[in-house]
Formats: sequence, C-alpha cells, structure tokens
Amino acid sequence: MFIWKPTIDLGFNEGYTTKDAPSVTEMRKQMEFFGNQGKPWYMALFATPTSPNGTTHDYPLFPIIEDVYKRIKNLTLRHDEITQKDITYLDLCGETCNLNDMLFTTYEKIFFTLVYPVTHILKYHSNIGKHFYDVKTSESGDMIQSNYTMLVFMAFSDDVQVQKDLALFERTALKYVDEYNSNKNAAVRFIVHGEAGMSEAIAGGMKDAGLFLLYGIILASILLFCVFITFSKIFDQLRCEFTPLIWVFAFITPIGSFITSLAIYNLLSYQISIIVLVAPFLALMYSFDTIIMLSHTWLSDTELRRDAPAEHLREVFATCMPSIFVTSTTAIGFLFCAWLPIPHFASFSVLIGLILISTVFFTMFLFAPILMVLAPAKSFLPVATNTQDFSRTSFNNPTSSCSHGICEVIASSPKLKIFAIIFLVLSIAITFYFTDIKGNLDYRQLLPKDSPRNEGVHLMSDIVWPQFFSILFFITKPPNFSDPVEYGQYKSLIAEIGNISNKMDNSTDMTWINDFSTFMNSDPSVESLNMTGFPNFMNDAIYGNWKAGVKYTTDLEGGTTITNMVHIVTFKNTTSLADKVELFRICRSITRKYPQFEAYPFDTEVGFADVIEQTTSVIIFVPIAAYFTMFLGGFIFIGNFAVTATHTFICLFIYCGAVSIPVMFGLYINPFTAAFCLIIAAIAPKYTTHFSYFFQQAIRTNAKAERKDRVYETLRKSFIPVFMSFLCSTMLFIPVTVSPIEIFREMAFYNLSLSICGFVFSFFFLQILLNAIPAQLTGTHFLLSTPN
Repeated sequence: MFIWKPTIDLGFNEGYTTKDAPSVTEMRKQMEFFGNQGKPWYMALFATPTSPNGTTHDYPLFPIIEDVYKRIKNLTLRHDEITQKDITYLDLCGETCNLNDMLFTTYEKIFFTLVYPVTHILKYHSNIGKHFYDVKTSESGDMIQSNYTMLVFMAFSDDVQVQKDLALFERTALKYVDEYNSNKNAAVRFIVHGEAGMSEAIAGGMKDAGLFLLYGIILASILLFCVFITFSKIFDQLRCEFTPLIWVFAFITPIGSFITSLAIYNLLSYQISIIVLVAPFLALMYSFDTIIMLSHTWLSDTELRRDAPAEHLREVFATCMPSIFVTSTTAIGFLFCAWLPIPHFASFSVLIGLILISTVFFTMFLFAPILMVLAPAKSFLPVATNTQDFSRTSFNNPTSSCSHGICEVIASSPKLKIFAIIFLVLSIAITFYFTDIKGNLDYRQLLPKDSPRNEGVHLMSDIVWPQFFSILFFITKPPNFSDPVEYGQYKSLIAEIGNISNKMDNSTDMTWINDFSTFMNSDPSVESLNMTGFPNFMNDAIYGNWKAGVKYTTDLEGGTTITNMVHIVTFKNTTSLADKVELFRICRSITRKYPQFEAYPFDTEVGFADVIEQTTSVIIFVPIAAYFTMFLGGFIFIGNFAVTATHTFICLFIYCGAVSIPVMFGLYINPFTAAFCLIIAAIAPKYTTHFSYFFQQAIRTNAKAERKDRVYETLRKSFIPVFMSFLCSTMLFIPVTVSPIEIFREMAFYNLSLSICGFVFSFFFLQILLNAIPAQLTGTHFLLSTPN
C-alpha cells in the first residue's frame, strides 16, 4: 500500500493557514521576544473552594493554593542519567519560572483587602484581575469573594526531550491534583488544563465516536444489501444466491478506491492531517452512486443486449458511464486546488479528486466485470432499429398509468412551474439574506460530555475569556519616549485600541509605562517621559518584574532606549473563538495604521483564530473550482448548454443549501466541518447529474419525444438508483446523530442537510425547471435546436 511510511500531522499548529497569514508573523515575534527559545507551551492551574462560602483570595485558602502551586513546580518528573539529577518544572521553564510571583508578592505585602482588578501597594500597582475570576466586590472595588484563582505555567522549547518532559509534567501535575482532590476534607479543589490532557481526551473521544461511525457503515451496508436483494426480486438476471458475493465486491470497490488514493497521496509526499479522517466516507458515499447506477442500468436495460455479455457491458457503459463521468469531472477542480495556499486543505482537495477518479476506475474494472459474470443476461437479442418506445418500462411499474400521470404533470403544469420558480427564488434569497457563514470552534465539541477535561475548557471559555481576556501587543520598534512627537503617535495607537468595543478600563492594562510613571511620580499623559530613572525602575524589588516584558539599552551618558516591549490590553465579554477572531481583525487594522512601531497583537490561540477565519474561504473557492470543471465536463457528456447550466446551477444550490441550513441553526464552520463541506461538494453532483443527462439523452434517442416522454424516460433510468444511493448515504450518518462527540453530530447534521436539499431540488425542482426551459434550448443541438 505505501512505498514509505506516511507523514502524520494531527495537530493544528501548521498547515491550516496561508504561509503569509498574520498569525505566522505574530507567533514568530512572540518567540523572538522571548529569545527564540522555541515554541511556547502553556498550562493553567485553577483553584476553587469546596465550600459555597469559601473564597480563593483570602486566608486560609490562598496560602493553601500557593503551597500546592509550589509543590507542583517541584514535582519530580524523571531522573536524568546524564546529569544524575531529578528533573522538575524548574529545570524546564527558564525565564518564565516566576510568572505568578507578582501575585504572591502582592498578597504578602498587602495590609488591607485586595482591590479588584488593580490593587495598590503603597506606590505600586498590581494587576490581580488576570488571576481571580467570578469575583464579587464592594462598591469601592474591594474583593469580597473569588470563586476561582488561575495560575499559569509557561515554557519555551524546540528540544524534543524538553517537550516530552513538559507533557510529562502536565500528566504528573494532573495525577497529583487528582490525588489531592480525592481528599473529601480538602478546602480547595484544583483543575489542570493543558494541551497534553486535552489531546488524550480528544483521542479517547474520537475512538468513542468511531464506534458510531462503524454503526453507520454497518447500517448503510445492510441497506445496500437490501438494494441488491430488491434488484434480484425485480430482475431475473440477478440470482438471489449471488447477491451476497456482489454485495461484497460492492464494498471492496470503495475500500480499494480509498487505499489506492491514499497510497498515491502518500507517494506525492502529502501529510496525513486530521481532516483526512473523514475521507473514507466520501469513498463510500460516492461508490453507492456509481455501483447502484451501474447495477440498475445493467439489470434494467435488457433491450440493449447484443450477442455476448461483453457487448452488453459495452452498451451499458455507453448508457450510464457518461453520466457517472460527469459526476467525477469535479475531480479535476479538486486536483487543481493543489495550488491552494492553505497546505492541508490543498492536499485534502487532491485526496478528494483521487478518490473520485479511483472510485470510477474500480467501478468499471472491478465491479462491472463481477456483475457481468454473476448476473449475465439469459439471452442475447439484437437491439431493435426502430424508434425507441418509452412505454415499454416504467421506473416503478411497466404499465403504470400513475407514472404517466406524474410525468404529464411535471412536464406540462404551468402552476407547478411557477411554484417551483418562486420557491427557488425565495430559497436563494433566504440563503443569501439570512446566512452569514462564520468560523468558530468550542473545544468541548471535540470531547465527550463526561470528560473531566470539559471543566478546564468551561473555565477558560465561560469564565476567564469573558471576564478578563488579554491581548499582548509586541512593539518591536518602540518610539523614543523622550520625543513628544513619537510618544504622541504611540499614545494615539493606544487610544485607538482603547476605543475597541468591550475594552476594559485602561487601569487594567499591563504596560511598563503606567508603572514607570507611578515610580517617577508623574502622569502617563505627559507629552514625553523622563527616561533617566528607567534603570532604577527596572531594578526595583517589585517593578523589576518588567525585565521579562521590556528590552532596553543604555548609553554612556545614562540615556535609555527601549528596543522591544510588550503592552498587554484587556477585554471583557469575549465568549468564543469567533469573538477572538473579530478582536484580532480589529487590532490588526489599527496596528497597520502605525507601521513605524511594528506592533503585533498576540494570544496563545492567534494561530487557530486565523485557521478559523481562513477556513471559511476554503468552502467557497474549492467548490467553485470543482463545479466549473463539472460545467465544462457537462458540455462534453451532456452536450446541451441549457441542460448543463441548469444541472450545474441546481447542483451548486444543493451545496449552498446543505452548508447554509446548519448555519441558520447556529452551527459554525471549523476545520472539521469545512472538510466535510468539501465532501458535500463532491457528493452533490450525484443528485442532479443523472437526471439531467438522461433527460437530454431521451431526446437524442427519439428526436420526436414529447416532454412527458422525456420525463418518463429520465425517471425510468434515474429514479431508483439515485433514490437508493440517497438512502444509503443518508443511513451512513444516522447513528452519528447520537455520537458523544458534538463535532461528529454536526457532520451528521450537514449530511442530513445535504440529503434534504438533494432530495427536494433534484427529485422535484430539477425536473420542473428542465421542462420549463423552451424546447428549442433543450433539443439535440448544443445551443438552439429547430422545433419538431
């Protein structure tokens, strides 16, 4: 299967944004600011009282929290054989070891109650808002109660062993916390929230969801078996005892298609990302269409039999394979998207294209010969040379007057055509007016409801972000603060940031300028800063903590130049990743107005924020490319402009509807659902292509056919296979609707949306619209035909 071992990347750190995405630069600036020590690692420790009346900011709970925090920092992770010493977090954290010390210093030196969010210790200001949450205060701002205290662990490293040790530290801390919490008499309960724990919980959730996906495959396979049993009852060619063997090869087709596609994909050196996990379902859903269409054509079109099974197969291919080819021409568009600037979605588009092509290949060269051998025609008669009689067979009953009546209504009812056009126009208007596709991801969507990691996500998403969310601005070319002009421009930058909606009071911002002004007994609003006292400020017992946030140089004359600095701005009511995306968009637009300072906003999730923002463009660009190539393919195989255009338009509308309906119900686009949307784009043509193709072929077979005869022949050849394929694809995701992982339930919803839109617009509206087009435009010629 594989010539060499595939490269697997199941994270979201790289590959889901363009190489020039703003977050790429912003993350690089953060790493440069901290000395290029490597990629950042974070872990949060939350503390909450076990008693409803307890508070984490005061005695006796706060000393307990401090003690546990220090114990965790000193936990032995492993014994290093080279250095012959026990490795602890303190050996890994470098300059960030004392990240929370300002809080403990504040608590030691405070004489009265803490003031939230900024506490004053004599002339010092201490921002405690970033540590205490779910707070109750008096009218004067004194803290009365705090339900949560958050302490942050941070480190940087590109060393593989250090990264393993940091993951080990998180697991060790989690084990220690679990043991501590098992004491029912403990006054404080602790929660650890970090990457390693989340990764393990997500992996476990994926395994749980995999069972429901397996149930869906089993249900769909049972339904496919029932399809072949039904065919064996309807058509004498298919003997019941051979049905199980044909059914087995029907499943070998998508399996072989996917394995072959993945092998070629690996041969092309593409990485296997986490979104590739949904690709097997494309192979299944698309093979349902090709296999059932080929089987139905083989069994139903007995009038095409010649003097041998091979001749019969050739005629069957001539009948239905052009239609199948049209559904696979989207593969060219998907392959073209290999040049998409977002690497993982570019490679995923290539994989989709390969699956579409290989599925048709396996259908023609594996399943078709098996069908020819196991379900041969009993006799071989030459095809009649006279005009084809459309009344010989029905899509339901060979002589059903009901079928003819339905075709007559579809073909000639003006009221039905007016209703269809009005409904279609309203649907388009609703789709564009009420649908605003936005990206978002709540990490709880990836976790089972009973996962203990949900609590950490809840605290970050529902407590921390809404109450005190910080954006760090790395200023890589600070102004000359002694120069009134440059300092004035910098204050304009900060003022514009301060006007952003939900910006908290400037006193909550963390910037050395405020503390330096306090230290110098001056006002931050002065026209320029007297930097002569800056070295003393940086050596102060408390304010010296700014050494980690300000880089500076001094000259021989005592002058100070700030070379790099961080300005931390605080916001409230940030309730989701989508809110972060919007905040970063605004912050970037402001910093671009002041290019002289080279200011870069940053948060730990700035990279994923760009992933969310750029993902929405993928589900627009890739389907457009795919349907454009399908439109061109329709010219070749369908051979009529009006029918091809209608088929492409309805197919595109099915896709838009399938994506828009979940959005109307409050779902957001994320990398997982975006990948599934691309699968929807690949599957949608199967709902419209066969109807359109056979509608056009009917007039080519009999140039004098009336509209009702064209509808009749279209439904005879298309209705059963398309309907059966529709049922199998729908059944595939029915069990997933009760999956413990929300992200998979959302995929099931998208699939259900596709099924609804595909059924309504192809089984009903497409037929009406094709018959509403003037007969001259849907004749035997490409553009305009002479009336009969």
